[in-house]
Amino acid sequence: SRNTRANGAVGLGMTRAEALKSPKLYLLMGVTVIMSACCGVQQQLPSMLGAKGFTAGQVSVMISAMTIFLALGKFGQGLFYGKIGVKTGGLITMGIFAAGCLFMFIDALVWPGLVLLAIGMGIYTTLLPVVTRRVFGSREYASIWALITTVGCVGTFVGYPLWGTIYDLTGTYALGLVGAAGLLAIAMFAHWKILKDL
Repeated sequence: SRNTRANGAVGLGMTRAEALKSPKLYLLMGVTVIMSACCGVQQQLPSMLGAKGFTAGQVSVMISAMTIFLALGKFGQGLFYGKIGVKTGGLITMGIFAAGCLFMFIDALVWPGLVLLAIGMGIYTTLLPVVTRRVFGSREYASIWALITTVGCVGTFVGYPLWGTIYDLTGTYALGLVGAAGLLAIAMFAHWKILKDL
C-alpha cells in the first residue's frame, strides 16, 4: 500500500502519476535544469583560464586537478549529507557552487574557485537523486528520476552554448559567472521549498 505524507513521501512513496500532480516535482525539475546549465562552466574553463594568462601547460594541470577535486567532492558530499541531512547540506553545497563562480572573477582566487566549482558540480549526481528519493519515495523512483533528468537536459542544451555565446558577445565570462551565481541562489530557495516540510 502507498505510505505518503503531506507533499512528500515515506515508505513506498508516490507513483509517477501522483508525482506529476505535485508542485515539488516541477521545482525539482527547475533545480535540475539550473544545475545542468551551471555545470556548463566546466566546458569553458580552458578558455577562461587561458584568458587569465595561464599557459596551456598550467591549464592542463588545473583541469586535471579539478577532476580529482570533483571525485573527492562527490565522496565527501555523500558523507556530508549523511551527517547533516540533504536539506541543510544541499543549501551549503549550492552556496559553495555559487561562491566558486564568484571566486573565478579574481585571479588570486582561481585555485580556490576551481575547488569550489568541482564540489558544486558534484551536486547533480549526489544531491539530486537523494532529494528525489526523499520527496517521492521508492515506489516508482526510477521512472520519476528518469523524468527529472530528461527535463534537466534542457539545461545542458541551452546552458552549454550560452556560456560561449556570452563570452563571444561581451568578451568576458563575468556576466555568465554572475548569472550562474544568481541562478544558484534561486535553486537554493527552490531546494528549501521542496524539503521544508520533510
